[in-house]
Amino acid sequence: MDYRYATKRSLGYNEGLRTFMLGVFNKMFLALGVTGVVAWMVSTNLQLVKSLAGGAMWLLFFAQLGIAGYLSLRLQKMQVSTAFNLFFAYAVLTGIVLAPIGIVYTGESIAITFLTTASFFGAMSIIGYTTKKDLTSMATFLFAGLLALILTSVLNTLFFKSSGMSMVLSIVGIVLFAGITAYDVQNLKKIYNYIPDNETLAKFSVFGAFQLYLDFINMFLYLLRFLGNRRN
Repeated sequence: MDYRYATKRSLGYNEGLRTFMLGVFNKMFLALGVTGVVAWMVSTNLQLVKSLAGGAMWLLFFAQLGIAGYLSLRLQKMQVSTAFNLFFAYAVLTGIVLAPIGIVYTGESIAITFLTTASFFGAMSIIGYTTKKDLTSMATFLFAGLLALILTSVLNTLFFKSSGMSMVLSIVGIVLFAGITAYDVQNLKKIYNYIPDNETLAKFSVFGAFQLYLDFINMFLYLLRFLGNRRN
């Protein structure tokens, strides 16, 4: 058993919750680091990026969906180490998928967007952690909005191809993932309250990090449409 999750017996509630949440955020930022390093390494090889275009990129995308689905559905039955490895396999695949960003946008604008995302994400995480308001009532609205955003984005990409609609969708995406971030952080506090055993708590530490990782990545991509400067 990982000693860091033996918190409910050995630590007070506040210290135990703080330890749990720090574990979640540490895993999330470690995964972001893996994604960033992989994306940079792949982006330096233009021939490799070209070879990934088309069918190969779709294979990577479906591999990501498969990992996310398996992690969500089988979390309770898998080992903590398995959940951790799946999460970081997802982070590696995301790095490969995002590699073209390093070719399309300047490094400076990517760095600025990342720092902006980190600041915005941090602010929403603090709100989710400290607010006394129960954000559960927002969940239906947030996830219905997310489904509508995905569907509209697909339609715009395939049929409408409107740059104006793309900008509007980006704004909606930023707002939605800001709300989802606050909701996910508050939900992790609830999970800490309700889960009695340390092994299950460790699994949800990994899964919570995965959820927040997705929130951060999506927020970054939507902000990049506003802040990113394309290379000539």
